[in-house]
Amino acid sequence: MIKIQLGLLLLLGSFIQANAASGHGTITTEQLLTQIYNFTLLFGLLFFLLKKPIVTGLASKRAEFLKQKDVSQNQLKAAKDSLREISDRISLLEKNFNADLERAKSEAQTFKSQQTTAAKQASERIAVEAKKNLGYEQAKYVDLIKEELLELATTKAKASLKQNLKSTDQKRLQTESFVRFQEVRP
Repeated sequence: MIKIQLGLLLLLGSFIQANAASGHGTITTEQLLTQIYNFTLLFGLLFFLLKKPIVTGLASKRAEFLKQKDVSQNQLKAAKDSLREISDRISLLEKNFNADLERAKSEAQTFKSQQTTAAKQASERIAVEAKKNLGYEQAKYVDLIKEELLELATTKAKASLKQNLKSTDQKRLQTESFVRFQEVRP
């Protein structure tokens, strides 16, 4: 504090000497001492009255700055932690994405081959069943055609025999035809 007062006193003294040297008049020692006394008294009074509010204000500002610094550091730390966590999650997702993509491709290929195999088996089974049904149907229609041919042959034979044969021959031929018909028909 005393250093500041001495510095101001020297500054004031040099200012006064500069004014005196420039020809504005001379200042007596008594005037100089009065000005120094007034200045020191004013400075001391201002210092006494304003010291506590200034110190308190500066202390509160310092506390606010420190508090803001702590808050900023905490926010910076939280942001860095969040960034690190997000970066870790992104790298894990990228790693999992590639693995999931490969797994999905593999599963799709497996599913495709399973479906292709199932379709081939189903078509083969349908073809076998169709051939089997075709065989049954062919045999059925062949039997129907045979029955119709036998009936037609029997009818024509009866008609022809009625015209050409006697009753005893007719009965014998009918019996033989009936027996043969029974043998052919299961």
